[in-house]
Amino acid sequence: MRRQDDGSLKDAVHNESPHGYTLLNGTNLNAAKLKGLRAQNAVFSDANLSHADLENANLESANFDGANLSDSNLKGAILNYASMDNTLIAGAVMHGTQKMGLNLTKAFQEQQMGKRLDELEKPLQRLIEDHVSWVKTAGKSGNQLNISGYDMRDARDLHTHNLTAVHAVQSTFIKQDLRGACLQSALLDKSDFRDCDLRNADMRAAKLRGTVFTRAKLAGADLSALEIKKRDGTNRIIKTDLTGADLRYTDLTVIDLRHAILVNADLRHARLNNADLSHADLTGANIDGASWMEQTRARYFKHQKIVHVLSHSKRPFY
Repeated sequence: MRRQDDGSLKDAVHNESPHGYTLLNGTNLNAAKLKGLRAQNAVFSDANLSHADLENANLESANFDGANLSDSNLKGAILNYASMDNTLIAGAVMHGTQKMGLNLTKAFQEQQMGKRLDELEKPLQRLIEDHVSWVKTAGKSGNQLNISGYDMRDARDLHTHNLTAVHAVQSTFIKQDLRGACLQSALLDKSDFRDCDLRNADMRAAKLRGTVFTRAKLAGADLSALEIKKRDGTNRIIKTDLTGADLRYTDLTVIDLRHAILVNADLRHARLNNADLSHADLTGANIDGASWMEQTRARYFKHQKIVHVLSHSKRPFY
């Protein structure tokens, strides 16, 4: 299938599994026009189908695990026995859908997105201003921003503020524009950055343990270690920690991951062309299907001594 300029899919060109199933896993079908589509048993796992029009589509037994179906139109669709494990369906219209055998217990609906911004003690803009002051004065005035557990999808212009050392554990940033965002030393464990634009963001020394970045754009971002000079004149190295992070289908081209901790990270189908992985720890990482250029591999292995990489890929990593 090929996406046309009007958002529709045409042609019969598509990948198929050995069993004849249509494979569209990891595909960007944002706002695609798929009304009346017949895709029984199709695999849409980890695909971006946000705002897609799937009205009256036959999706029986389709696999949507990990996909983004937020704000999609599924009116009248046949979803019998479809799989939606870890699927985003917040805002999806599902009137008149057939749901026999459909299990939504592990899907992310509106109520799973986190606390609303109107539940904050002060308006978000005021809290951000206090945080910027806290950063500028090294804590002498203002207050550190803590938005842990909040749904940040509707927050505006976050990338224009200095959010150094912000606390945002288990927060939802899905589809946020965070290009060039200043997030160094931020505590962002288990937060959700699926489909976010984080190109050229500064995330040095950030804590990103168990954080989800599926399909995010991180090209040119800086996730290298932060070097801080101590009073005694010595330097302290604080590494960016991505232990257990989900980086499937992410764009990591030209990213700086020097000294980064990527232990047990999921990098399946990620694009790592021209990434700098010097001294990075990829122990137990899954790189099945990831794309690498020779320069990236050479730069990585040049600095490795003990680190082992776990890959289920059929083609050799070396």
